[in-house]
Amino acid sequence: MSVRRKQMGIIAVTLVLLGGLALSCSTADKAKNSPGTVVGRIQIIGNEPFTSVAVEVGDGRMYILSCEKVVESQLRRHQGQLMKIHFRGTEIVPEGTALLVVGVESVGS
Repeated sequence: MSVRRKQMGIIAVTLVLLGGLALSCSTADKAKNSPGTVVGRIQIIGNEPFTSVAVEVGDGRMYILSCEKVVESQLRRHQGQLMKIHFRGTEIVPEGTALLVVGVESVGS
């Protein structure tokens, strides 16, 4: 009976750990879809012809901006300027974290 009790204990601990892991993954997914706003300087990163538009925020973090071509073209013209970026969530891309942009506005220099 002692061996059976140990097996049941191991199974119970395993299920608790798997449940915790599943909960943490679902919480992380929700964070990815959280809308928000950042303010930072527009940067062009990468090498031609594979450049991307990014925003560098005050603490030095850099985010790739995933947006429509019209918005991307506007942002390229504002390189180095301070902009407010409104986003609907984030996604992981090879270059880092991308903000899914829904709007931009200038906040001056």
